[in-house]
Amino acid sequence: MKRLVSLLISLLLLCGLAMPITAAFAASPNLIANPSVETANGTNPANWTADSWGTNSTTMTYASTGHTGSRSLSIATTAYTNGDAKWIPDPVAITPGQSYTYSEYYISNVATEIDAEYTNASGAVSYSYLESVPASSIWTQTQFNFVAPATATQISVLDILFSVGTLQTDDFSLTLNTPVVAPPNTDGNLVANPSMETANGTSPVDWQSGGWGTNTTAFTYNTNSGHTGTHSATVKTSSYTNGDAKWYFNPVAVTAGATYNFSDYYESTVATDVMAVFMTSTGTTTYKDLGAAPANSAAWKQYTASLLIPAGISTMTVYHLISAIGTLQVDDYSLTTAPVPAGVSITAPAASATVSGIVTVSASAVDSVGVKSVQFELDGKTLGTPVTASPYQTAWNTATTTFGVHSLSAIETNTAGKTTTSAAVSVTVNNISATGNQIPNPGLETVNPSSTTSPLDWNTSTWGTNKTTFSYPSTGHSGQRSVKTQITSYTSGASYWYNNDIPLTGGQMYDFQDYYESNTLNEIDAAVTMSDGTIDYVYVGEGYPSPNSWTHFEAQFTAPVGSVSVNFEHNIYSVGWLTTDDYNLTPFTYQGFSRPIISITDDDSYASFYNNGLPILQKYGLTSTDYIITSYINNVSGYMTSPMVKGLYTAGEEIGSHSVDHPDLTTLTAAQQDAELKNSQTWLQTLLPGVPITDYAAPYGSYNQQLTTDAAKYYKSYRSTDPGYNAKNNFDPSHLMVQNLDSTVTTATVQSWIAEAQATNTWLILVYHQVDPSTAAGLYNTYPSDFDAQMSAIKSSGIAVETISQALQEVEAQE
Repeated sequence: MKRLVSLLISLLLLCGLAMPITAAFAASPNLIANPSVETANGTNPANWTADSWGTNSTTMTYASTGHTGSRSLSIATTAYTNGDAKWIPDPVAITPGQSYTYSEYYISNVATEIDAEYTNASGAVSYSYLESVPASSIWTQTQFNFVAPATATQISVLDILFSVGTLQTDDFSLTLNTPVVAPPNTDGNLVANPSMETANGTSPVDWQSGGWGTNTTAFTYNTNSGHTGTHSATVKTSSYTNGDAKWYFNPVAVTAGATYNFSDYYESTVATDVMAVFMTSTGTTTYKDLGAAPANSAAWKQYTASLLIPAGISTMTVYHLISAIGTLQVDDYSLTTAPVPAGVSITAPAASATVSGIVTVSASAVDSVGVKSVQFELDGKTLGTPVTASPYQTAWNTATTTFGVHSLSAIETNTAGKTTTSAAVSVTVNNISATGNQIPNPGLETVNPSSTTSPLDWNTSTWGTNKTTFSYPSTGHSGQRSVKTQITSYTSGASYWYNNDIPLTGGQMYDFQDYYESNTLNEIDAAVTMSDGTIDYVYVGEGYPSPNSWTHFEAQFTAPVGSVSVNFEHNIYSVGWLTTDDYNLTPFTYQGFSRPIISITDDDSYASFYNNGLPILQKYGLTSTDYIITSYINNVSGYMTSPMVKGLYTAGEEIGSHSVDHPDLTTLTAAQQDAELKNSQTWLQTLLPGVPITDYAAPYGSYNQQLTTDAAKYYKSYRSTDPGYNAKNNFDPSHLMVQNLDSTVTTATVQSWIAEAQATNTWLILVYHQVDPSTAAGLYNTYPSDFDAQMSAIKSSGIAVETISQALQEVEAQE
């Protein structure tokens, strides 16, 4: 058995109080046979087996002393090279997905480890780390809960000695957790057991008590007094220097941006305070003061407050706390969603705005019954399809609309079928504006008067040895037209449609967009004409196969100094087909966030990053997001092991997914894609119980609309390898842009990226792979000396360094 590395998770709150979400469990029978090992089978305990392996000197003893009774299990290892030793109880049947509590008493002079030996229905055995146990010179109880895996049918729980030392164990217990559940509320109150009437022994179910600081406090669960019913909770502080004390309900799920109403009833001998405690999905905790409650010892009094849930918050609780000598009694808590009146309004574009190109039309919609859909209208006619989830927005290709003033509106339909129509917003369409779309005939809707088989201002080109056909289909992403390129035989070259040259300003940054469908890899290049008449080809980006749905391509590029005009070539260079539509080119300036951010990421799970990269990160106090290929862990030489992945997380690294087997997901079936996305997340969450795996990096950087839509079911972000910076006006969590590192990238180049992020307040994401001193490591490697210099440059810049999940939370709050 391989020793597993322990994982310690500590959530330190500002007020000094740890807040686990606990469940109350009813008593259940002990599943372990001969749990106090008092029953002997000859010279050994019945139902127990001594086991050791590896190179070590170990004695396994059925001891004549114990925690209770007269027997216990003893292990003594006097010499150790590898392996371990443990007493194994007979396997017991368990139910997959159920929660269990394990307990034992022990004495040891070294740390040990508790693992689970699982057996599935086919008889296959697997092992899982459960808990690390510190040394103790006296009998000490260790106890914890765990959930049985999906395929497990039997378990033996093992306390393992894996070093020179001694371990004595006794009084084992394994019980099924049967939760004590309070009756569900029927009035919309989110607080479980709000009147504390459902008890679990000496505490109310779904409630906790705690405090911090220097004071003497007693917590009482009253069973014969309350505002309503017969139960309530009391905090009594008899001496006080600092800190506070309180009862509080288990955190409940809330919606960011929504308003909630809170109330409770209390009696107190001193003034008390009420505070909202907000938590993100990653465990970050913030606080909001809801006000002071005056002393009130004559009769029960209600305290009420209204609160808005900040961005990024997923759960919350409320502290009604006492921070002085005195007594506070509380009861009848309530947290409900504040009623929201029905309403819908156009939020973009602004009234009287002049628009061009592809415009995002957005609306805000609220309804106390619930919003079912929002349907946009243009001049009283349907624009797009009904949008059924926030954000409520649709793309409007203004090239399909006549120049002049047009009216936009939105119709909200609630879940009861009632509709509400917004006030109309008037905008002016002008597709010739220098600040609008500069691509001629961008929607391809205007037919060439000289040829009905091509759009006006567009041309075809092919080079190399291949057989290509060009067509002008009567369907499109929007409108009724698009252009198609198809190669049926290929040796070399490329084929494409391209627009007539348009003016370009040298040194200016531009934003290029189009929509495409394709069954093969494709590429977007800018053919830039220079002032001396030469052509400079600028790589804009790569498109991945998307044969079943339109995919939006967007990238920024800077026109070379001295350039005067440009056309765009969205081309294919293999057997296959490509259809494009809705082109857009506009001058671009980054709209920065409130500050620059840098995220360091690592792909592919190379062991060299753990061995060489992590110590350098720790040297500079930096953390990264490490994207793991799950099937490589423990299985492929040169890649990480499970303990290494756990070690990264313990060191403060974020763990993300990089698929199961590292395929190009765009080449797989929908079912295969989904399996790669889902199963890699499941594997990591099994390895790191309770740790959210929310971010995904695409193998080879590949993506399409179908893939990013599927990924959104499991992850908050999808990181590509497309070069660029992330800003307010190009931010897309399903297509994060990066700068890629390899052995040819110098520290000076990294410093130039840092300077650009600092100057523009953008989010810079760096992508590393190996950190290996060997020259044989290949192109996608950064030598440790270079990595150290680059981390030093990042640290010296003073820019905030955040993991992907941390940065997402910060920038999404600014959207």
